[in-house]
Amino acid sequence: MVNRSFAVVAGFILAVMLILSIPVSAADPVPQVGVVDVYEISQKYEKMKSFDSELDAFRQQLLTKIQTRDEHRLLSDAEINELLTLVAKPNQTDADKARIKALGEREKALDEELKDLQNKKELTDTEKARLTELTNILNKADEAVMALSEEANQQFEAKSRELNEQIRTTVLKAIETVAKAKKLSMVVDKMVVLTGGMDITADVIKELNK
Repeated sequence: MVNRSFAVVAGFILAVMLILSIPVSAADPVPQVGVVDVYEISQKYEKMKSFDSELDAFRQQLLTKIQTRDEHRLLSDAEINELLTLVAKPNQTDADKARIKALGEREKALDEELKDLQNKKELTDTEKARLTELTNILNKADEAVMALSEEANQQFEAKSRELNEQIRTTVLKAIETVAKAKKLSMVVDKMVVLTGGMDITADVIKELNK
């Protein structure tokens, strides 16, 4: 799965590295250019931590789902779907926990049965059929885990884009608010400015955190 480290911050920085033009009237004085330190904003915008925590929690949910599926490869489709639903519940009841334990014990029993059949030198026709059945279930489960991992990656990336867009929209709105108040005609990322420009980073951070 995509590594979480700085996922929101990095996406935010890429999203905001643009020029924001502010309309000015003919009566305004000579247009001024403002600059913002995007990285500093990402570090001091208080809600960034909550965005990061939300993305991390979502990532952990996806990992738990994959791990649960991988550790219960011999359960039937109905059983694994039930287990995944129970594991995903934020507040599990005692009955939920008991059922999760029971399904875990069933997986363990099936795994032991499979190992016994694999280690047996001579098998009856019934045992051969059972071994084939369990092996097929195992192979199907391997494919399911791979598909689930791919789906989880897509969901994680979509969630990351969603959060980054929320941040981008909020930050650009704050920049525009400050720029209009200071009658700036344009605001650019400080990284692309060699010298000059009115630094409004602190004002933008204050606007975001108010």
